[in-house]
Amino acid sequence: MFHRLLRYVGFAAPATGAAAEAVLDATFAAARASNPQLWAKPSDHIPTRQAKFEEFCLHLASRLPTAPAARRAVLEAAIARLEVGLREASVGDLGVAKEIRTLAAALHGRLKSYEKHLNNQDFSAFQAAARRHGLAPASIAAAWPPGNASPTQNRKKTLPKPAKPVTRRLISGN
Repeated sequence: MFHRLLRYVGFAAPATGAAAEAVLDATFAAARASNPQLWAKPSDHIPTRQAKFEEFCLHLASRLPTAPAARRAVLEAAIARLEVGLREASVGDLGVAKEIRTLAAALHGRLKSYEKHLNNQDFSAFQAAARRHGLAPASIAAAWPPGNASPTQNRKKTLPKPAKPVTRRLISGN
């Protein structure tokens, strides 16, 4: 939103790059493929818009790059696309800023939660986090990255053996 104002006064908008746009295109394609009935509906209805946002967040978490510059570019491009989507859904100019602020905070919170479980390769925790946001099991399984172990397999994590508990013997004064 502010990039338009900056461009108006003579500053160039930050370049998001073709790689960031490619990541977002892949993210939206995966979200549409996992739940085509949802994406066929128009976004002017608030619950539909919220459900599409949840699908987008879920699929973005598994595709977000780890390099800080690339990650920032993808997130800036994502926020710009969210802004365009809100304007196309007939949200007023004054309401767009408030909605973007709310959506950006929600996006960062969801990405933090999902990425923690993705990094730990814990599908059950990932699934629980996604279900808290009302996502269907088919969408959750579709968002699980192909490089990780299959969500249907029983995975045993190799954890170090716990240390023996320290026991103190009470010495009686006999």
